Order: sequence, then structure tokens, then C-alpha cells
Amino acid sequence: MEPSPQPPPTAEELELLFQLELFKDLPKKLRDVLVRFRRYTPGIAGTIFIRQGEYTEDFHYVLAGSVSAFRANADGKVELLESLGPHEWFGEVSALSNQPSLATLKADVPCTLLTIDGSTFRVLYKDVTNAKFRERIDKHYRERALIAHMRTIPLFRALSDSDLARIRPHVHFETFAKGKVIAEQDAPVSRVYMVRSGAVGCTRRLRDGKQKIVGYHMNNSSFGERALEKELATWPGTYTALAPTDVLSIEKDAFGLTFGSGSAALNALQQAALELLRADQGQAAAVRGVEDAELSRIAGDDRIEQMVRRQSVKGGEALVIDLQRCVRCNMCVETCVAVHEDRVPRLSKKGSRVSAELNLATSCYNCEIPECMMACGYGAIRRDVEGVIRFVYDNCVGCASCVSACPYGVIRYTPPPGAAPVVPKESFLEQIPWVGQFFRKAAGAAASEAESKSAPVLSARGEKVNGKSIKCDLCAGLPFEGCVYNCPTAAISRQNPAALFESESSRARVVDGAIHDAVHGGPRG
Repeated sequence: MEPSPQPPPTAEELELLFQLELFKDLPKKLRDVLVRFRRYTPGIAGTIFIRQGEYTEDFHYVLAGSVSAFRANADGKVELLESLGPHEWFGEVSALSNQPSLATLKADVPCTLLTIDGSTFRVLYKDVTNAKFRERIDKHYRERALIAHMRTIPLFRALSDSDLARIRPHVHFETFAKGKVIAEQDAPVSRVYMVRSGAVGCTRRLRDGKQKIVGYHMNNSSFGERALEKELATWPGTYTALAPTDVLSIEKDAFGLTFGSGSAALNALQQAALELLRADQGQAAAVRGVEDAELSRIAGDDRIEQMVRRQSVKGGEALVIDLQRCVRCNMCVETCVAVHEDRVPRLSKKGSRVSAELNLATSCYNCEIPECMMACGYGAIRRDVEGVIRFVYDNCVGCASCVSACPYGVIRYTPPPGAAPVVPKESFLEQIPWVGQFFRKAAGAAASEAESKSAPVLSARGEKVNGKSIKCDLCAGLPFEGCVYNCPTAAISRQNPAALFESESSRARVVDGAIHDAVHGGPRG
């Protein structure tokens, strides 16, 4: 269901809407936003509003009826998490975190929901003049959804629901803007952080003064597990938000106060923290006091460095060109032009070179952290249930916020549909050699004047459209992706950036080892 403006509400609807506890304290400017961009979603018994694992960013408030939340566990068993009645809500976790739904929400009886699209919900939630709305959402999240969220984080999987409920009051909510430092290198580790939404990079300052990226953390991951060590630990690097990031944090002392020294729960947490640190080679090396040069080698192959600096870690899938197979026929770009009505290509072969053989084309990644969507305040960019980022062009006003926010430069800005003037055929006088140019200038001036007086292109909101933002839409409506399907040498494909850089790193190590053996007559000692 795509968000769309609703007909003007009746006086009765307005009275009922702003009597609801969640919305009664909204400032006038936010009331206007809510009134214009809400819709009502009906459902009969058995209607599924959200499926577990699907991407959605709609926020739903139950006006009438009841809705139950079910979760399928890894063992295949389905458990009832909760039932929601009138004046309760769901969907805030996905709306804020851009992550798949943690549960399936199904109507128990005929019901009606007040539905708000994600961009509007985030405006209401993040506005500094709307503190009470945010407090109510966070309180509900802490009481009803926090435990389910903590279950998805590896550090806490060994804890029971009762253990998670005991630590829940000690969880703090924090928000960091892009580029904001969360923790400084060599400072004492005083708390454990869990990434609720966004991305965090870890950069280590080496002895020679250079900065080395040694890790990154995304949704449903944690860092700062050293807080669970018995001895005082320090941060191995500086942790910085790579995108607008919401985190949950727990003070170091809260674990001991909650569970007690030597308790089974604390021991389970410490064991999980140790395993996570071992899995992160760069950080584990820092814990063991390995020399900086060795840390640089272990954390390196420059794979993480490339992924974080190029922001590939935030991407979903990249369009990759195998340069050894590519014959430069340009069929990929021409196909892209052919399948779009505006004849504007969404693909450029210029991009980031991964190696001498592979190139990341300039095409939408359908990011796990879609900064374009988070920057759009008009509901013109949405993620569908499969995770694909779609544009709702009727809502686009051409503000170009998404163009500026995209870290890959894959969103293009074009004139709005119908904005280009119709060029008339040249008259007989305009075709006269040399003299015709004077008549053409006059005709051009008249056309410009007519264009300036023409009616502006309006969005669905009734606002003037300055232009349109376009990007790769994976050839929506077609059973294939045109550039991939039409490549005569199969040189272009979709690949996961992390797997791509991992394979290139492994290949580089194999080649490096083979060169060493050839030069030195045997493997490294």
C-alpha cells in the first residue's frame, strides 16, 4: 500500500483523532502533517498486516478491534508475543530502524487501523517540539518490543526472557548524527552499545599517526563487549556514526547489579562477549596487545577499509561489471534507456574499481540503510516488502534531498514530466540561410515566455514540482533486470558487496602466496 494524501477530514474525525492519547499533544504544524498523510486500514478477522521478515515502514495505531503478534522461532515453533487492542500500536521498530519486521501481525476480529507512512512517523518522532510523543513511543517500545529486539542481538541470545526483563530498565536510548563520535580510542569502556538503526565505523589511530578502519557495526549488532570483562578495558579505536544512528546502551555496572557476580546469566553474557571479540580479528588483536603493525596487517587486506570508506557496508547489492568479460558494447546502458518511458538511463558504467578485473557500476544498491529514504520528508521514497527501494513519484516535489544524501551518487535529477517545452517546426523564414537565425531567436523568446506562463507541474500534495529524482528500479514490472539480461557476455551481475570484497581479499591472498612461493621456493614459514 503506497502512502497517499487523504481527503480533508470531517470535524468529527478531527475531534476523535486529537482526543487519542498518543496524538493529543501534537503541535499545530505536526497536526497538519498528520491530518494530510494518514489513512485508515480496515481488516477482517485473519487479515495479515505485516509478515515476519518483510520490510515495512508503516506505523499502525489500532482504532477498533484487536491484532495479535506472532513470531516463528529458529526451531520452527510459532509463539504468540502479544495481543493489541484499541489505543495500542505496532510498527514503530521497523519505521525507525529500516529493518524487517520481527513478527507477523494479524487481525483477530474485524478491526480498523490508523496508518501513518514511515517518513511522516519519523517527522513526528524526531521533532524537538514533540517530546511527549517520543516519550510515549519509547515507553511502549521498552515495555512491548525491546525484549524481542534484544533477542536478535548475538550478545543477548543466551539470556532468557526473564533475564532480559531484568536488564530492560537499564537500557538507554541515544541518537547520533552522521559523523558524530560515539566512543574515543583508549578511553575506558564504560557501556555496551546495541545498534538499533544506522551504522557505526571503528577507526584505530596507529603509532605513525595514520588512521586505520578496523571494523563496522550495523543494525542488530553490538560493540563495547569489553565492558563485561573483569579487568578495566579501553576502546580499541574511535567509533563514529556512518549514518544517522539510533543506539541502545547499558552501563557496565548495570550487569553486575542486575545479575550478581558469578551468576549464570552474567557468565553467559561474558562468554558470548568473548566469542564476539574472537570473531572480530582486528579488535581481538588489539585486546591481546598485538603491535599496531600486526593489527594493521590482520585487519587489513584493505577490505574493511574499502568497504567503509566507500560506504559499501551500507549497501544491499551492487551492480558489478567483470572487466575481463565486458566488450564495451554499451548494451547495458542502451537497454536501460529502452525500458524506461522517459528514455533516461538509470545506469552508468563509471563507478568504483574493486580490482583490475571488477568494477562497481553506478547503480542503486537498495541499501540496508537507505539514507535517501531517511532524508526524504515527503514520503516519496519507500522500501517494499522485499527490501527494494521504490520512488513514489506522485509525492516527489524535486527537493533533491535524496540526491544529496545518497553516498554513492546513483540518484539523478531530471526535469519534471511535461516540463520540457514543445519545440515547433521551423517556419519558412527560419529556414532561410543566415537571415533565419534572427527569426529563430524571436521564436525562441516567444516560446520561453509561453513556457513561463504555463501551468506548473504539481505533486500529489499540490506543491510545485521543481524536478524529479530517478534511480535504478530493477526494471520494475519486467520479469528480469534489463542490463543483466541483455548483456551478451554475461559480464554484469548483482553481488553482495561484503561477499565481493571478501572474495577479492581471499583471491589477493592466494595470488600473494603463489608469488611468494615462486620467489622463495616454498610457503611462508
